[in-house]
Amino acid sequence: PDAKLVIEGVPLRRAAPKLWLAYKRRGEAVAKESARDGAPSVFARLNLAPHACAVGRLDVNSEGLLVITSDGALARAMEHPEIGGLERRYEVLVHGRVTPSKVAAFRRGVAVKGVRYKPMATRVVDSRPNRATLALSCTEGKNRMIRRICDHLRLRVSRLKRVGFGPFSLKQLPDPWTVVERPVPPSLRRFLDEDALEDAAATLGPARRTRPDRAEGRRARSLDVRRDPESGPANHSQSLDV
Repeated sequence: PDAKLVIEGVPLRRAAPKLWLAYKRRGEAVAKESARDGAPSVFARLNLAPHACAVGRLDVNSEGLLVITSDGALARAMEHPEIGGLERRYEVLVHGRVTPSKVAAFRRGVAVKGVRYKPMATRVVDSRPNRATLALSCTEGKNRMIRRICDHLRLRVSRLKRVGFGPFSLKQLPDPWTVVERPVPPSLRRFLDEDALEDAAATLGPARRTRPDRAEGRRARSLDVRRDPESGPANHSQSLDV
């Protein structure tokens, strides 16, 4: 856990965490700096506080809802399947035959190259002879999990979009270009307790280290930051799945 600051014998409580919702575009990397393959950083476009971090990840070829917080311990607690237990929801367009046996494999969980993946709630939204849209939900977020399961089942992922994460959904974004600041919902307030955050940090190990965001201080002309009425005034002075 992080060291505590004490002033005249009184512990200084951490600032209230901030939460933002944004749309991660296909081709962007969820990293502080551009990826080695040249994919631009989503953080450079959003231009949030330097210590802002994503809750879970999306690979470069995936898109959709990105939940961001100013508190690393909160992020790790939210994304951990045993601590946060938050449901991740995806809309996946696949090419290939989606048979009842393949749907059953998603629902019971599969092992791919020695890695065991937990069961996913699976629903076929739209099905055609060689193409289908699947609605998938799960609580774990192993690296490229959905793509690897689909490949194992001989389904080619054409589009993978995260549509929800815990109490948050894409419906809370007015458009793909707007960043929305949200208050911490009641279901997550248990992690605002100092002891709860420290217990989560101890369970998960050392915090992820990130480099300072080179984009800090720059204004993105196309960015429109909106706040939920309950979140109060804005203050930006301080912040792989599938």
